[in-house]
Amino acid sequence: MIKQKKGITHIEMVISFAIFISFVVFMLIFFKPLKIPLKSSALLETTESKILEDVSTNLSVVSVKITPPNSQPTCYFLASDISEKIIVRDAAENRESANIGTGENAGKIYFEKSSSVENFYKIYSSDEFAEKDVSNTALCGEVQTSTLGVKKVYRKVSLSKLKAFFDAYNNPASYTPLKTNLGLKNDFNVFVRDNEGNIITYGNTEFKGENFKPSGVEIMAKELPIEILNGSADTMPAIINIRVWG
Repeated sequence: MIKQKKGITHIEMVISFAIFISFVVFMLIFFKPLKIPLKSSALLETTESKILEDVSTNLSVVSVKITPPNSQPTCYFLASDISEKIIVRDAAENRESANIGTGENAGKIYFEKSSSVENFYKIYSSDEFAEKDVSNTALCGEVQTSTLGVKKVYRKVSLSKLKAFFDAYNNPASYTPLKTNLGLKNDFNVFVRDNEGNIITYGNTEFKGENFKPSGVEIMAKELPIEILNGSADTMPAIINIRVWG
């Protein structure tokens, strides 16, 4: 009788163990904790990184407090190591004509006098900008003193680079060279929309690249918020959508 009870206990342990293993296997299958990332996921990340790097630019911002020259000229200049194109705004955010000196005037920046009495300016610099030159830099006076704030550098999406990107994407002759320049072998679709979901257009270029409409394959997509910088140092929030497959 005792041996029979031991045999039953042993069978119950085996059944319990089998049920436990079945439960563990079910949980592993259902939640997939050991799932290996799909190749297409890595492809999406690489494509995103390459595109954003291609269409991005640096924006540097530094504030400066000046003591103007006693002669009270209509424009000023000060020494600077800024090499990119510049835009200068006064304390009221009004844009003043400004440009980088060239030739014998290299290493200087020139900007018009503001009507503000604060003598406080912000200097924005980026290759994206279209400078509005001081009309006659020979009339500018050197500031007596200048106190610079902390220089901040931001990475923004360039409006002009976006236009060049989509012009190349939508031209059959330049699409393949574009991929080569990006270091990509895969095809992709890409869209840039405003916050209301509308495709952004600049000039005659629509920021929409959809040369391919794949079917029967898994499409990986990603949306990212971006800030687009224009030639006047203004920024616009937008959404970029990138799609790959394979």
